[in-house]
Amino acid sequence: MSIKKTYVLLLLIASLLIMNLNSTAEQISFAPYDYVVWFLDEDNGKLGLKDMEGNVIIHPSFDGASPFINNLAVIENDQLYGVIDKTGKVILPICFQQIDMIESNIIAGNDGFFQLYSQNGVLLSDEEFEYYDKINGYYIISTGGVSGIIDSMGKTILNQDWLRIRNISENGWIDVADDEAMFNYLNINGTLMFPEMLEYVTAFSGGYGGILQFQNDNVCFVNEEGVIVRETDFYKVDDTKIPGLFKAYGDGVQGIYNPQDDCFINIPADRFFAVSEEAYIVEINKKWGVMDKHCSLFIPNIYMNIEYINDGIFAAQKDTGLIILLDQQGKQISNLEFQAVYRFSEGLLGCIDQESNLLGFVDAGGNWVIAPEFHSEYFTMFKNGVCDIHGKDRVYYIDNQGRIISYSSNMY
Repeated sequence: MSIKKTYVLLLLIASLLIMNLNSTAEQISFAPYDYVVWFLDEDNGKLGLKDMEGNVIIHPSFDGASPFINNLAVIENDQLYGVIDKTGKVILPICFQQIDMIESNIIAGNDGFFQLYSQNGVLLSDEEFEYYDKINGYYIISTGGVSGIIDSMGKTILNQDWLRIRNISENGWIDVADDEAMFNYLNINGTLMFPEMLEYVTAFSGGYGGILQFQNDNVCFVNEEGVIVRETDFYKVDDTKIPGLFKAYGDGVQGIYNPQDDCFINIPADRFFAVSEEAYIVEINKKWGVMDKHCSLFIPNIYMNIEYINDGIFAAQKDTGLIILLDQQGKQISNLEFQAVYRFSEGLLGCIDQESNLLGFVDAGGNWVIAPEFHSEYFTMFKNGVCDIHGKDRVYYIDNQGRIISYSSNMY
């Protein structure tokens, strides 16, 4: 991730923090928990570094600098980058076109090629790469269309000679493709799961992977021991990024499949939205409901629309257009119905009353705490017990009991 935008923002902030070297810690603090602060010299337009007592650590000499993360900051001069620590020690010299800080590592490079460094600036690997992605503690690296894996210490786990490496499971299984576009699972120790390459494999998800052994065969699911545990009628499956659930395609059907329970629900993948690992909003036959990971609808598909509010509460729109509140078991929370609902903040949910069309607030039990009596075009979430409600002519500031604290003219 490039930090150029961060530098520009920091320069703008620093320009507001210009002050003499004897300023107090409170005045010069950009990030108090860092115990050091960048400051801008108006004369040369450069950034320098001071401690919280105003002592100069580095005289103004940088065009840009990032906030300190894990005791390190990226510095810039003439569109080249380096890394220093809070004492001013140079970790990497200013000679790189791009630097990314990735947890316990630094990735730095020039001309589109990168290498892996430690937080002490030690080069960890001779491997060069154009792209990388960190998954489960490993780096998938790619150069010239082929991929390999290194760990965070720079050790080469797989050489860059695979056409595709897409994922690394928590137990170290990698779905790979060779230069002939044939697939297999490869363990992090270099052992192939199957003696022969396959037509296709998915990423492991929830301990299961989908495989296609031969052309025109159907998909089977295997566990992480390579044992076939499910045979299906699907000709294609893919992971959903939700552990244990897969997109599945068969003759005339498509939907979501759970190989652990051998359950399938026939819905298009774009009509399936995860709320959590246990709840999924789905559209079936043009009506919306909510199912669990076992493909069971605990909120039936009888609603025009469903949204997850928060705090375990769903808002469901009936055929009448009015909205009711449901709990995680699908039970209606109260008899109230609304024109619109918003989000909970500090235990209160903004709702537009169906009869008066005015704004009020209910609690998690669906009971009015603040009666619907406000004309509102816009309102903020409660913060520290206060909410501001923008009406046509005024902004009302109310507390969490609905009492008007103050008001002002609406300038928006």
